[in-house]
Amino acid sequence: MGQHTPPLVRKIFRSENIRTVIFSHLSPKDITSLRGTSCRIRKTITPPVFQNLTVTFSALSFSSDRLLALTRVGHHVKVFRFVFTHAEETYMPSMLDPESRKLRSLVYEPFSRQGERRNKKNTFGSKSIDSLALHNHGILLMAAMDVPQFTRALACMENLTSLIVSCPGTPMGEPGRRCVVDYALWSLRIAVERARLNTLRVVILDPVHLTGLQYLMPGTLAVGNVINSRQIWSRVKTLTMTISAWKELAYGSPTLYKTNLKFLHQFLEYFTNIEELAFCWTREARSICPLTFDLLPYRNPRLATKPVRDTSVVNRRLTFPRLSKLRLENIGVDACDLRSFLSRHLTHFREWSLDDVSFTSGTLEEALKPLYVTSAFGENLDNFSFPRPLTESSELHCPYCKAEFEAWLMV
Repeated sequence: MGQHTPPLVRKIFRSENIRTVIFSHLSPKDITSLRGTSCRIRKTITPPVFQNLTVTFSALSFSSDRLLALTRVGHHVKVFRFVFTHAEETYMPSMLDPESRKLRSLVYEPFSRQGERRNKKNTFGSKSIDSLALHNHGILLMAAMDVPQFTRALACMENLTSLIVSCPGTPMGEPGRRCVVDYALWSLRIAVERARLNTLRVVILDPVHLTGLQYLMPGTLAVGNVINSRQIWSRVKTLTMTISAWKELAYGSPTLYKTNLKFLHQFLEYFTNIEELAFCWTREARSICPLTFDLLPYRNPRLATKPVRDTSVVNRRLTFPRLSKLRLENIGVDACDLRSFLSRHLTHFREWSLDDVSFTSGTLEEALKPLYVTSAFGENLDNFSFPRPLTESSELHCPYCKAEFEAWLMV
């Protein structure tokens, strides 16, 4: 087409609906060729082409060449999807020192700034441990720990509004053992705080393993945090979480994972300004509702009469003053606990959705009683929408029964 691009062609590509249909029939290679046909067409279609960016993490994801290209188009990115799958190569086996024949552990503190790497000679404290880590885990681990590269990449996306983190699969080995994915999540969280993403409003975890939340945890006590860490995450208005876990969490011995559930509760505490919240357990691991985790100790007769000293027990309740939309899927919850949570959020509440939710005690009517009472008086629920109701079949799939749930609390 050259410089003489027909006005009709330019008008066609300015239409979002027409452009979406055309792009749906083109491969990424064809779209790249289309951008090279005309300077005017390139200016028209470049922003929507790079509006959604997906990075499947590898050792070269944030290489110098790719960061240079990102500086040219990064300001067009509105939705950034970070994908890092749990696989065999991300599993970190124990390191055996070939000389002493003893197991060695990694003591790692992330580099927050580029200058810190030059001031510190060794990543893990000693040259021998550094070489041992590189030999056992390869360059993928080193790329996952490169916080300055993560920060440079996110700093290019100055207009980013939505962050999607996807880490499918389950970590191999025993619960609590780290993998390379954990270090990448660590670096990603630090980069978000240091890149000053003032337009970030949506955070989606789809899915993230339960143990990975402790590496995404913001706050003053988090490693590599910034002073205004809480302020940065408080800008988020929409939080969607799909959490995976071990099957034993639902079908085996849930008491072993109380600490991990506590991390989930603490993670939600940093998003008190959200207006929309969606939470779902993946199909292989249904568990209790994290919104009512603070009420579980009071259902234990031994804990209700004395102060709770167990570090895996949560005493603080979750409150979201601006919450207007709530979606819960594939969870088990007590009707009284859900009623207590809903009664605290009637000021802005407009829409709810329950999908495959089972009640360990009580019924759906008992749980939603605050909503019915408020609606009867006509307060703030004029546009309240009720999705499809729960059916009896959805409750039959819950791995919990009342006796098992009470036994879980008694441990």
